[in-house]
Amino acid sequence: HALGKRLTEENHRFDLIYSSDAERAHHTALIASTHLGYPVEKIRVTPQLAEVSQGDWEGKIRAEIFTPSRMQEVSGDPLHFQAPNGESQHDARLRMNGILDEMIREHGASSLQIAAFSHGYAIRSLVGHLLDASAMMTRQIITHNTSLTVLRWKDPMWLIDRINDYAHLKGSSFIDHY
Repeated sequence: HALGKRLTEENHRFDLIYSSDAERAHHTALIASTHLGYPVEKIRVTPQLAEVSQGDWEGKIRAEIFTPSRMQEVSGDPLHFQAPNGESQHDARLRMNGILDEMIREHGASSLQIAAFSHGYAIRSLVGHLLDASAMMTRQIITHNTSLTVLRWKDPMWLIDRINDYAHLKGSSFIDHY
């Protein structure tokens, strides 16, 4: 609700809204869209905005999976490391960049305002790709839940306007878990 209120107060008007097919991201998109007066039935739901897949490790306790020896394995090739039947940071970079390419192909380089509700590590992977950052550097980017990361298309590239802007959560204990 805080995100929806902020977007409304700042007079954001979106021509299109995309959402991950994950329930939590889609729910956030529904709430924000309602605040904005955007028709929720027009939200474009796509798996391309999903969080990085942890494959066989989905739903397992992180501390049991990411042991010191596993973390050493990850640090050996953080860009290509992936859980069994999961996705690497490289895979996520390509998938997330793919949806940006798709938006440009579908809508051209117009001045459309598009919101996309996605997930922290997927967003960090995309930002890392756009910055041509190392995989370890990408892991150091923080993206709080409901934070704003704003990209602008300036042919022939995406410009990063903001990363992890969570001013609407000021004073909330919600962000203390980082």
